Order: sequence, then C-alpha cells, then structure tokens
Amino acid sequence: MQMARQYAVILGLLAFTVTMARSLWHYADGLANVWMALGWMAGFACLGAIVGGLADWMLGDALRRELSQALAAQTEAGSTVKPGT
Repeated sequence: MQMARQYAVILGLLAFTVTMARSLWHYADGLANVWMALGWMAGFACLGAIVGGLADWMLGDALRRELSQALAAQTEAGSTVKPGT
C-alpha cells in the first residue's frame, strides 16, 4: 500500500497547487478557491490511491509469479542432481 499512498499524495498536492495557481493567475476570490482546491485535492488523492493500489497489486502479482517460476526452476534443477556427485 506504500505506492497507493505515494500516488495519492502526489496527485492530491498537484491538483491543489494547480487550482491555487489558477486562482492566483485570474485574481479570483481567495476563500472560495481554497475550498475548491481542497475539493480537487481530495478527488485526485482518491484517484491516486486507486491508481497506486492497482499498480501495487500488478507489481506484486508479477513479482510473485516471477519468484514462483524461479523457485520451480531451482527446485527442478536441484532434484536432477544426485547427492554425493
């Protein structure tokens, strides 16, 4: 779940920063834009958590598959060697 947290933080802060920069650029109302930026931050943090969770799951699945194949190959190679030779 480490990757999900990282994606959530990165996307949330990026959304907040972009929204605040846009409001400063257009001289918009400060308090309303802070609330809007917080809303966008929460939305993109949720999206980042979903994307990060999927990435973590896919990476873990690929690593488990690779490890099981390597262990099966090692076991198979080890069983063909006779003891004492």
